Amino acid sequence: MYNEFIVQYFLSLGSNINAEANIIFAIEQLNKILTNTKKYIRFSKKKETEVELLLHFCSELKKIKPSMQGNVSLLNIFNRQIDLVRKTMMTLHEDLQYDYELALNKLL
Repeated sequence: MYNEFIVQYFLSLGSNINAEANIIFAIEQLNKILTNTKKYIRFSKKKETEVELLLHFCSELKKIKPSMQGNVSLLNIFNRQIDLVRKTMMTLHEDLQYDYELALNKLL
């Protein structure tokens, strides 16, 4: 329930991002969304929530047009979050690690 509410909230924020018009503005908006994501992660105090929300953030980041492959800043944000997901996954139970690893491989 908590994760679904947060995801819907971030989808509404993310719909305002127009990377084609101004990439600097898009990066600022993404950083604001990421800051809020990390705030909600701290509120939940669950590693599973952290992994789920960061995976969702990364999947939405991949959908931004133009592609993040053409912009170093977007690519760095994506790579930092993927590294954080991997680090957090190591602290979870083996079954959860496997499930999240599948989701991460699908994302990459």
